[in-house]
Amino acid sequence: MIVKHVYLFDPDRPPFPLATFHMDGDAVVAGYHNETYRWDIEANGLVVVVDGEDRQVFPADGKVFFEALDRVYSHSTFMRVRISDEAGGDEPAAT
Repeated sequence: MIVKHVYLFDPDRPPFPLATFHMDGDAVVAGYHNETYRWDIEANGLVVVVDGEDRQVFPADGKVFFEALDRVYSHSTFMRVRISDEAGGDEPAAT
């Protein structure tokens, strides 16, 4: 099972886990560690480019949301996504 771990990264502090996401069939299963992040994702989703247009995607959108997680945060200074094959694991590297 592929699990995506979302962390808030601040160079002056240890990485702070926000959520984990994995697929169960066509559904995204979310485990939130931060209520503010939960509210933001559920209310605003993520903005991705689909067929040349900006689109908001939400966990309820399933695979498109799951695939967008690491792409959306790949250019972020403060957000990191670590991909693992299980629910546990180490914190992301400070790169």
